Amino acid sequence: MKKIVFYILSLVLLTGCSTDSDNPINPDIPETSHPEEAEKELGFSLKASKTALDLLEMTNLSISFERDITVADIKKFYDALEWIVKDKTGTESTFSLMDETSFNAGWGHCFHYPGTFTSFLVGKKDGETVYRSDSLTFSIPNDKDFLGWDWNELPDTTSAASYVNVLDPSMELTSLTLSEPDKKGISIYLFNPSEDETSFYEQSSEKLYRYMVTLYGTPKVDKNSEKLNETYQAEFAYQFPSSKPLAIWETAKSRMILLEVEGKEGIKTARIFAEPVAWEK
Repeated sequence: MKKIVFYILSLVLLTGCSTDSDNPINPDIPETSHPEEAEKELGFSLKASKTALDLLEMTNLSISFERDITVADIKKFYDALEWIVKDKTGTESTFSLMDETSFNAGWGHCFHYPGTFTSFLVGKKDGETVYRSDSLTFSIPNDKDFLGWDWNELPDTTSAASYVNVLDPSMELTSLTLSEPDKKGISIYLFNPSEDETSFYEQSSEKLYRYMVTLYGTPKVDKNSEKLNETYQAEFAYQFPSSKPLAIWETAKSRMILLEVEGKEGIKTARIFAEPVAWEK
């Protein structure tokens, strides 16, 4: 009889207990009576319309969250969201998507330099990175006749365009294509956000010079050379009125020149002009 009572008590005790698989316990996660409080992380990913691009070609980017959520809720998880871009040397550039006063769920960017770039998003809390998205790789070759153009792709009409650069707004280019029956070319320059024309001319002239050296190497005819005017007059089919050559580059398909152009009221601007080598003067 005692054995029967013992078996019955043992059966009751066993059926009254749970196994680990029924109720897993992680000692690192505190117990809570509210399941929603256990959501300590809000994941997100980086989306891009294109990852293989020409120079100055636009890619549209966005941040995608793992679930529907409001901006107010996002700020419970993160103080800041940033887009990080690394070049092959490991140098980082950053664009802020969210801070105390603003939030960008989508943005556009034109890569101004060639290369392979690793890109990802980070979420920060109290100054520390608490979440990082998977990476996307962007490939931008320098294999066109000039920047992002082949000469046979130029439109038949004159057109202008600007190229957003969220990673460095001070290096945001504008282009103007020239289309005439016997002359075609592209002019690029930097937008002036300030009122100090003299200071901006000096800064933009130096930036454009460094930009061209990065893309096309040492000039064929460099600064302060006595041959600048002679080469400009002899080799370029199109010449800007009131212009002064500052440096000249040449590749197998293109001639390129950095110019000082004097406009109305003596205001100077710096610009690069490029035209096909095949179109002799």
